[in-house]
Amino acid sequence: MNKNIEVINPYLWGVNYHYLKFMKEFANHNISFEALNDEPAFLSHDGIIVLNKSHEIYPTLKQFFPKIMENTDEELLNKIEIMKDKDRDGYDRVYKFCLDAEAKRRMLEKEFQKQNKGKPLIRKILNFLGFNNKKGVKPWHQ
Repeated sequence: MNKNIEVINPYLWGVNYHYLKFMKEFANHNISFEALNDEPAFLSHDGIIVLNKSHEIYPTLKQFFPKIMENTDEELLNKIEIMKDKDRDGYDRVYKFCLDAEAKRRMLEKEFQKQNKGKPLIRKILNFLGFNNKKGVKPWHQ
């Protein structure tokens, strides 16, 4: 893996989005690099949150996400419900963003696992890398 990709945990990576177009791991993916430059994060189709290391809230997201990822599905849903009507300050908005992104990440991961269940190991690896025999390259983010 590219040394410029910081693997915070298996489901959370940090990458400077300004360099995405130069990274071979992202070269074959259907990503609008210019559109992503101002985004704090995006979700891959296989359930990985990719944080933008050059974004101003990267340090906050890097701290929030691992703690949120420790929650069970039920705890996560309860926190989303509690935060539903709260919008007191920027931290509320960032926290809600993290909760929603983690909920979506879990759904994407489950869908990805269902699609790859029973496939040969080589097919799983090729799909992970973004290759698909019939269609060429699969889009990497949602």
